[in-house]
Parts: sequence; structure tokens; C-alpha cells
Amino acid sequence: MLAAVVLLAVGVGAAPVGGQNPDSRDDIIESQQELIANQQTLIDAQESLLNDYRCLFDIDTQLVPNGCPEPVPTPTAPPTAAPASTPAPLPGATIPAGTTEGQWEQLRQCESNGNYRAYNPAGPYLGAFQFLQSTWNSVANRNHPRLAGVDPRDASPADQYLMAYALYQERGWAPWPACTAAFRSS
Repeated sequence: MLAAVVLLAVGVGAAPVGGQNPDSRDDIIESQQELIANQQTLIDAQESLLNDYRCLFDIDTQLVPNGCPEPVPTPTAPPTAAPASTPAPLPGATIPAGTTEGQWEQLRQCESNGNYRAYNPAGPYLGAFQFLQSTWNSVANRNHPRLAGVDPRDASPADQYLMAYALYQERGWAPWPACTAAFRSS
């Protein structure tokens, strides 16, 4: 009897504490460590992505370790194909009846801050009066065929006014709703 008690106390022939084989516990610990390492890799990737967004949108950039990299300058306009030859401008386009030079200057300033080479990627809208290329070509084909296919930004200021006047003759102020509301009512 004493021998049985000694054998039980020493653990010979008895099941390991916790009911698991020591080799099985090592396997479980190893798989848990691997799982933790995989989760840490995912967390690091998510944090890196979050920091990229912080830098991209300039939000909470003070939280980005080592700060944000210097921004890469973005082009102001997409690359164009071969540079188009711009025809010489027509002399003095006539302001449409019922409008004033002041209205046209106000429109140009509102649409493009007066920039004849303006590019707005939201459209993309081009030139001082923010034409879509398709609208420019359509108006040019009907009124000034020599300007069809010319990038509005490459047209002379006089030709940009000429095309804006032609568009106005066809549609009134409708193509520029945000910028003409104030002076249309006056």
C-alpha cells in the first residue's frame, strides 16, 4: 500500500496534471504563438495603411511615426498626346448682345481664377471657361471648325472667349450655373 501511495505521489503511471500530454501542450503553445505572430502582421499592415491615409488626406499626421514623406507633386493636367498646333486667334470676338465685358470677366475669374490654362480633373474641365473637350469640339464644329480638336487650354485667350460666346449664343448662361447666378439676376 505504501508503494501505491508513493507511486501516485511521484506520478509514475498517473496521468499528467491538467489531463494533457506534455507534447500536446507544446503543440498548442506553438500554434498560439504562430496565431499571435500572424495577427501582429495584420495589425502592422492595418496601421501602415491607416498612416498612408493620414498622410494622403493630411489628417492626424502627428500620429504617423517618423512623419509623412514629402508629397509627390501631382501634375496639374494629364499628359496630352502630341502638342496640337493652335491656330492663330481671330481678331476681336464680339460680345453677345445683352451681356457685358464685366460679366464675362467675372465668369472667367469664377470658373478658373482667370487662368486660360486651367485644368479641373473633376470633369475634366479645361481653359478659362472650363469647357469639356466634347462640348468645345461640338461648339467648334458648328461655329468655328478650325478650333475643333484643339485643347481649350492651348487656344488663345481670344479664341477661348470666342468659343464661350458661341456656347452662350446656343445655351445662354446654363453651362455656367454656379458662376452666373449673381449677375444674371442683376
